[in-house]
Amino acid sequence: MTRTTLTQVTPVTRGEIDAAAELLTLAFADDAPTRALLQERGDDVRARHRLFRAVLLGGPLQNGTVDGVRDLDTGRLLGVAVWSRPGETGMRTAALPEYVRAIGIGGLSRALRVSDAIDAHRPAVPHWYLKAVGVAPDAVGGGIGGTLLSSRLELIDATGSPAYLESSNDRTTALYRRHGFVPLTRLPWPDGAGPTAMWRTGGTPSRGARHAAE
Repeated sequence: MTRTTLTQVTPVTRGEIDAAAELLTLAFADDAPTRALLQERGDDVRARHRLFRAVLLGGPLQNGTVDGVRDLDTGRLLGVAVWSRPGETGMRTAALPEYVRAIGIGGLSRALRVSDAIDAHRPAVPHWYLKAVGVAPDAVGGGIGGTLLSSRLELIDATGSPAYLESSNDRTTALYRRHGFVPLTRLPWPDGAGPTAMWRTGGTPSRGARHAAE
């Protein structure tokens, strides 16, 4: 990563939906669960972009729970984290048109099954849910992912709330462990590319808050 000056973590706005979706599209280009969900459209950049637009429209943007780190000089987004507040589950109706554009009518039932499987494995107690976190490819290694996590987890810890996420590879699992998450189980997924469910109890100390790294 080239040297950049970063701002503090700030909310991503509705007007930045395409920029945020584009960043996540690039960050998740080789993500096995995402490709399995898209199946025959796994290599379709437009389909992946629409999928992340749907994720953003499913509540987080409206609720102000999409966090971004930007280059101070250019304003470009370098990292995005998409969270859902406690009590939010399932696929929002407002996001369905974008899901259909991403995966087609035939793929919608598959996506709904995956959404139901995720909800079925989420602990019943109210918790924050990290839907997605991504870093621009040219910014990987600069601590942006850790900075995003530390910022939101500090706010979550102030309320004593637990948090939940799914990790799709060993690298991100190690990052989440540093922030106090522990593995629960591997989720069922199309083509067997299931991510690992991880849980963080309320107020868990986070080594990542002191040593954020991506």
